[in-house]
Amino acid sequence: MKLAAYRASRGLSHDQMAELVGLASPHRARAVRRWENGERIPRAAQMAKISVATAGTVTPSDFFDLPTDAPAGLTRATPHTPDSGAA
Repeated sequence: MKLAAYRASRGLSHDQMAELVGLASPHRARAVRRWENGERIPRAAQMAKISVATAGTVTPSDFFDLPTDAPAGLTRATPHTPDSGAA
């Protein structure tokens, strides 16, 4: 579940979500907004705190647009083959 959907489903403000994940900066609500709109991606430690605070509902993979049809790293790239007709 995306962070914005989680926050909205719980009726939390950006500032309340920031407090829930332990952000202490004066601009913490802005950090949450940036995570939600894709301007920024939380650091690994922040992602872990988000996952714990949301009881695993929001996971690190929710911050990346990964294909849902294949697990990350398991897709195969097609090797480049030169045109056989090129001289």
